[in-house]
Amino acid sequence: HELASLECDSLCIKDMAGLITPKDAYTLIRSLKKEVGLPVDLHSHSTSGMALMSYMAACKAGVDILDTAISPFAGGTSQPPTETVVAGLKETKWDTGLDLAKLIDIKAYFEEIKEKYRGILDPISEKTDTRVLVYQVPGGMLSNLVSQLKEQNAIDRFDEVLEEMPRVREDLGYPPLVTPTSQIVGTQAVLNVLMGERYKVIPKEVKEYVRGMYGKSPAPIDKGIMEKVLGDEQPITCRPADLLEPELDRLEEEARELGLVKKEEDVLTYALYPQVAPKFLRGDAVEEELIPAVQDAVQAEARPVYNQFKVVVDGEVFQVEVEPTGEMVIQENKPAPLPSVEGGIKSSMQGMVLGLKVKPGDAVQEGDVVAVIEAMKMENDIHSSHSGIVREIFVKESDFVAAGDIIMVVS
Repeated sequence: HELASLECDSLCIKDMAGLITPKDAYTLIRSLKKEVGLPVDLHSHSTSGMALMSYMAACKAGVDILDTAISPFAGGTSQPPTETVVAGLKETKWDTGLDLAKLIDIKAYFEEIKEKYRGILDPISEKTDTRVLVYQVPGGMLSNLVSQLKEQNAIDRFDEVLEEMPRVREDLGYPPLVTPTSQIVGTQAVLNVLMGERYKVIPKEVKEYVRGMYGKSPAPIDKGIMEKVLGDEQPITCRPADLLEPELDRLEEEARELGLVKKEEDVLTYALYPQVAPKFLRGDAVEEELIPAVQDAVQAEARPVYNQFKVVVDGEVFQVEVEPTGEMVIQENKPAPLPSVEGGIKSSMQGMVLGLKVKPGDAVQEGDVVAVIEAMKMENDIHSSHSGIVREIFVKESDFVAAGDIIMVVS
């Protein structure tokens, strides 16, 4: 009723993880249509496998719009397939009137596009995963978790992260699992698992969330987490944007001084991505290479094994058959670990150096922030593990580092 009073044109039910059941979809939509009367859109994902059933129930309840995706990009963490919904509703009172033959032509076009980009599409995100019914992880968030764990070479810990997710969400007062708070919850869960200690590393964005910079949490934040993040500081109670100093004019001036502005959008690009925008806007950014998808293991196993050969020796031809006598094992040589350096400060994760907080000769205390690493789309502080003087720094801004790399020496 409040949204209707604000002259909204329609209402959208965003079911991020495909969790809405047919019964809940029917009850909710029927109530909205009866009580509010605005057009209702149901947006769901196929992650749990329930979306098509819920879409049918939504039709019976009077839904006006169903969100779908053309079939090559449907299913899994995406939406139900457009063609399937159109065919399923044909010759009913909910018939869409869309031409299925034309949709099949569109499907064929996008199948070719999908093959081009298959190397960057993760098979995990294309599957039905009923674990979402327990862990309640939205489709887009599931894709992000896979990407983050691969980035940190820790995809084998996927199940641990899924189990940690509900605990982190409870700790943080049940933030909605939509961007950006879904990313905040997911990244903290990944860090809790990879660091071997819960909240050993807390990204800047999580700290800002606890401070109230993303608004008021739906439920109270765990007191222990609040104390660990804020100490004696109190969370804000006002509108977060009221605390921001105007900065667009300053950033535009900076961008123009750097010679980056050719059109208005370039100012916004620099304001949003100050670390990477200069290289991109100057044209120095290198296009990411599309890596071909690894051939399916089943197909690889199905390849014929050639063991008969024609060998020519001094002009004479011999038919030779090679009989395999055992399995050959190739041992992978793992790179030797970097030697430890006395007083070395290590990066706790893989990522890009966003900033260095110290310079050679500076005195630091144990726990001081000495660098900021961008990992998993979050800013993560690197703390000094001991007190001393900064003797040497091995990295600079924009350098990429691996987990365990020594970035500086404090002794």
